[in-house]
Amino acid sequence: MAEYERRQPEQTLLHQVVREQLETFLERAQRRDQAPPRFVEQELRAFLRCGVLSHGFLRLHCDDCGHDRLVAFSCKRRGFCPSCGGRRMADTAAQLVDRVLPEVAIRQWVLTLPYPLRYRCAYDARLTSAVLRSFIQALFAELRRRSRRTWGLRAEQCGAVTFIQRFGSALNLNVHFHTLALDGAYAYASGQEQALRFLPLPPPDVDAVARVLAGTARRIRRLLEARAAEEEDALARDEPLLALLASASLRTRIATGPRRGEPWRRSGDRVEPRESTAAGADPEASVRVPQHGGMSLHADVAVPARDRRRLERLCRYVARPPLANERLEERSDGTLALRLKTRWRDGTNHVLMERSELIERLVPRLSAQLVRDVELRAEIERVWKENRSVYGARKVWLQLHREGFTVARCTVERLMRQMGPQGVVRHRQYKTTTIVDEAAARPANLVQRIFKADRPNQLWVADITYVATWARFAYVALVTDVFSHKTVGWRVSNSLRSDALEQALHARPKAGELIHHSDRGVHYLSIRYTERMADAGIEPSVGSVGDSYDNALAETIFGLFRAEVIRPNGPWKNLEEVEFATVEWAHWCNNRQLQKGGKSGHGGRTQLTEPPERPG
Repeated sequence: MAEYERRQPEQTLLHQVVREQLETFLERAQRRDQAPPRFVEQELRAFLRCGVLSHGFLRLHCDDCGHDRLVAFSCKRRGFCPSCGGRRMADTAAQLVDRVLPEVAIRQWVLTLPYPLRYRCAYDARLTSAVLRSFIQALFAELRRRSRRTWGLRAEQCGAVTFIQRFGSALNLNVHFHTLALDGAYAYASGQEQALRFLPLPPPDVDAVARVLAGTARRIRRLLEARAAEEEDALARDEPLLALLASASLRTRIATGPRRGEPWRRSGDRVEPRESTAAGADPEASVRVPQHGGMSLHADVAVPARDRRRLERLCRYVARPPLANERLEERSDGTLALRLKTRWRDGTNHVLMERSELIERLVPRLSAQLVRDVELRAEIERVWKENRSVYGARKVWLQLHREGFTVARCTVERLMRQMGPQGVVRHRQYKTTTIVDEAAARPANLVQRIFKADRPNQLWVADITYVATWARFAYVALVTDVFSHKTVGWRVSNSLRSDALEQALHARPKAGELIHHSDRGVHYLSIRYTERMADAGIEPSVGSVGDSYDNALAETIFGLFRAEVIRPNGPWKNLEEVEFATVEWAHWCNNRQLQKGGKSGHGGRTQLTEPPERPG
């Protein structure tokens, strides 16, 4: 068995050159008054720490063999780190093959954008999403059209997974899409409206690919016309260094230094003259691929059904990182040579650069996602703090959608892990606070653990808890409307005798039959309390003793109260502090907090619903 060997990134050529040139790159940018954005420096410095023991590690010990292993921390960045990118490539491919993609034929569609659109999409995540949506709509429309012609059935559902790649094989900026689409569509069989079956399609001919490309171009043209009022080059205004490097990388030109503006140097068996690709043509484009208005679409690669090994190789290819350590070489004269994965059509197989040019070619690879992450971090922190610092990733995500931000839940989860904010966690409680009077009359349990209501003031749930203060115990009683989950009554006192019911009756007069459900505590079965409910025409209902499920909704409300108010803000000095905090919390809950269930428009908490799926 091969023995484990720790990787040593500090000994690779890429690490050495970045470590050697980083400070020079930053100093020159400052001298030109073009300081790079903070995320660029963070990405580069994180790469230099990745896998280096001096920046942190775990010690793993095996009790059986007695061996110790030191595992260095990784940067987990999404820029250009070969190690983290390779691990993410393998994990993503395994996830897609094992859990996402069905055992049907899969075809790869590769859409390349025209140069002006590549530049705009490089740091505009919203435009990139809109362009991708246009392509997916055109592709699905063609798959449905071919399904009708081939099978005579209306296709109900298509499926695809897309990887947005920002790089070419020479580390040049080249935003393009790799889409793994099901080579067919799902439809209902004739006379069987309950069973969807997959309808495989033959390989698309040149006309079918051209129709997808033309449909994509038409949709993108309408998209750009709708966005014509937007500033054409906001990047050059906001981040001039990024704009300079992106523009140079897009045109395969040197961005800075004494050779600024010159074409990248190449080497290889040049079978075509330099002028054949210097006039604006894409050196990586193929003449056999359909093209339209500067765009091209390739659809020749497909994996047959149930060939999971080939499918995983294809997934690894489309999810590959932009750079592998093995492709970067040092020549005898000290210059660097980047070996291309595929020889260009003019015979080029290496791109040459000075050591000082490597970082400026890596920076444009840092994606629009990183720019977007900087914006989202500020919004996530704002939402988290505005909501008492109690929201977890799911509610922060839903609140962002409520405010108009289009962001994936996994993105919010990833950023919150990096930033540190966490939602409150309710701890398990073991103390029993219900004091039962065995001799007292006991109303029936009218709820039977079904906490549902069709209208306001149909079902209230109540409970009481105690809070330790420096002076004495404070007792907090809450009454909650099941329909809206609004706290309609609350009271803090120094005894179990509470007026929360009076506040609830005053704030929301009874309309129709009303059930008041609680546990079997003596304060709820007392003569005073039961007579007040009878005077108000309220039907009492109580659960069993020591069973929190019989009053589960009230227990949940108090679990939130203890987790969001009592534990994080203690210790408490006196009853007044607890009362003021309870009032603030109840106001926030009733007017701002996202709450699952409930009806919108009733003055209760905002209804918490999942954002709709994106089209296509």
